[in-house]
Amino acid sequence: MPAAQNDHISETPSLASPALTSARATLTTPEAARYLGIAASTLARLRMTGGGPDYVKLSDTAKGRVLYQRTALDDFLARRTRKLAG
Repeated sequence: MPAAQNDHISETPSLASPALTSARATLTTPEAARYLGIAASTLARLRMTGGGPDYVKLSDTAKGRVLYQRTALDDFLARRTRKLAG
C-alpha cells in the first residue's frame, strides 16, 4: 500500500512563518503586526497617533505603501518592555 501524503497542509501564519524568519529587513503592516503580536488595525492606529514604531512610507499619497524595518520593531518592543517591581 502506498504511504499517505500530506501535500495540502495549511498552517496559520505565526512568528515561525518564513515571511517573519527570513533575513528580509522590512515588513509590511500585516507582517509587522504579526511580528509584534497585535492586530494590523492596532498598528495602523499607533502609526496615525504617533505612538507606534518608526516606519517608512514609500510615497506621499494617503494610500502609499508603508514598511517597517525589523530593527525599528525590535526597538519599539524594547521601549515598551517593563520590569517587574520587586
